[in-house]
Amino acid sequence: MAKKYQHESDFPDFYRERDISIIADLITNNESFELVGMKRVGIASLLKFLLEKKSIQTRLKNTRIIVGIDLNDLVELELLAFWRLTLKRILDRLEDHEDKSLKEYAQNLFTSTIQIDESFMTYESVRTLLRKITETGIYLTLIYIRFDRISALFNLSFQNNLAALIDATQGRLNFVLTGHRRLSLLSPETYTATDFLPFLKVHYIKPADAVSTQIQLNALQNKITTRLSKSDEKMITELCSGHSTYLQLLHIYCSEKRSRDFQMILKDERIQLQSEELLMHLNTNEKEVIKKLIKNQQVSENEFSTATYLWDTGILDNHNKIFSRLFEGYVKKIFLHSKPTNQQMFTKKENLLYTYLERKSQQVCTREELIRFVWPEYEHFGVSDWTIDRLVSRLRKKMQNLKPGSKLETIKTRGFRLLHENDNH
Repeated sequence: MAKKYQHESDFPDFYRERDISIIADLITNNESFELVGMKRVGIASLLKFLLEKKSIQTRLKNTRIIVGIDLNDLVELELLAFWRLTLKRILDRLEDHEDKSLKEYAQNLFTSTIQIDESFMTYESVRTLLRKITETGIYLTLIYIRFDRISALFNLSFQNNLAALIDATQGRLNFVLTGHRRLSLLSPETYTATDFLPFLKVHYIKPADAVSTQIQLNALQNKITTRLSKSDEKMITELCSGHSTYLQLLHIYCSEKRSRDFQMILKDERIQLQSEELLMHLNTNEKEVIKKLIKNQQVSENEFSTATYLWDTGILDNHNKIFSRLFEGYVKKIFLHSKPTNQQMFTKKENLLYTYLERKSQQVCTREELIRFVWPEYEHFGVSDWTIDRLVSRLRKKMQNLKPGSKLETIKTRGFRLLHENDNH
């Protein structure tokens, strides 16, 4: 019988025990560090468990405040929005703090800051509040989830601003930054010029083990109030191989009472899109190593050395095997069996996307609207920016032949808009 896990706070202490132990030790030692893993592997869920588990919080009680800041909440990828979200999440976290005067101070500071609507002053308010908190003897940890969303902002000035926050708190502040790549690769030109980046440690997050995967699956079933057969549970845990989004997509697939044939599962558009996202975020050297391995070709020592990310993140195991049959099936299709195709019909998701945009013709449709209409089954775990952008890109390309009089526009920070030649706008 499945345990009644529903939220991360319900998970047992042995959930992803090794990763949690390493992360907790780094935080306790006041180290700033990066958490790096393949796309959608489940870092956000892991950190949610860390933030919500009472036994972990008890260990840090009265000595450290840990603030989780999910950059998926950013509507605009701009500095003002970043610092404003940081300030708001610190304020939210102080709601549980026993010092009422500190909470009141933070609330007044936030209220006055949002009226100014200026990025530098918002940053100054963050610095002021962090200094105020740490003057009481409290240590602070800011966990930025999906930090790679703002890679375009990650210049020398921004990094030095982060370092200045540590200085302002007399070293009582540390950062946890998550993403699919090390930040030195996102901003190599400033790596040696900053006082921040070179001092970051890194911990790689690999797919979950079988026990932790089963815990996640139980929680998902309880949250959505579905119950799968034992054979379906076994199939899901084996095929997802500890990858969080694969697990969620397989749960949806099985809930839809569709064929359990492996080749049919591989052809599911949602699973293909997730596999494509994993492959697209590998660099040329890493793709070449995978291509050679599945073709049983020799890989040189130099090629191995330039593709260590594959082993660090668990995409390949110690025997050079691809971690999931789903991803393996996809890359084999791409590298071994792929042939030019003239397919021009819309897929199911492309058709849903076009239908909604057509219904709202000439109007700007937000990402949130599109998610609700195109991906209603994703309600409990969200849709990545990449998934939306990739589907839009595919639709736009096919529209050149199928809808030559139509144009799909991207409206920066707002969403998308469908126009026709005879529209007046």
